[in-house]
Amino acid sequence: MTTVRLKDDEKAFTLPELIIAAGITLIVIAGAVSIFLACYTAWRISLEAISLQQDAAIVMEKLVRGEKAPAETTRSGIREATSFTIPTADTIRFTSGLDGTERSFYLSGDKIMYDPDTSSSGDEVMLTGGVTSLSFTPISGSDRRININMAMEKGLLDRKVSQGLETDVTIRN
Repeated sequence: MTTVRLKDDEKAFTLPELIIAAGITLIVIAGAVSIFLACYTAWRISLEAISLQQDAAIVMEKLVRGEKAPAETTRSGIREATSFTIPTADTIRFTSGLDGTERSFYLSGDKIMYDPDTSSSGDEVMLTGGVTSLSFTPISGSDRRININMAMEKGLLDRKVSQGLETDVTIRN
């Protein structure tokens, strides 16, 4: 067995120097981990925002072009209406230009509901949840144009992701 001995003019690391080096290394590692976690959280939030934006666009498309209820054979949205009324800001009733049936979209709690025939009950279809606001506003100067404004929200970790969407619809019939 060979032993290495230091000469009097050679120096080695002392215990305090090793402790300081280990402390600095731990600080650098902790900084790198916190940066990674912040980036990961930002990525998750942006991914959720993209998903929410896609969901909002799909729901808006269903409002405009229609949603097919289980008993229906065609889709009839607001743009296919022959006439419409807005009894409350978050409800629209419209007469379908395809079959003359009165239909409606409305906000119930945080859900957008579709009623394919307002003369009967129990046939409503939920389009989506997580809606914070929905409003239908007739555009002044026109009896054929409607503004639809919708906001949705989802919780992620300890934050909330929100998305708003707005469109104008001209009824065709």
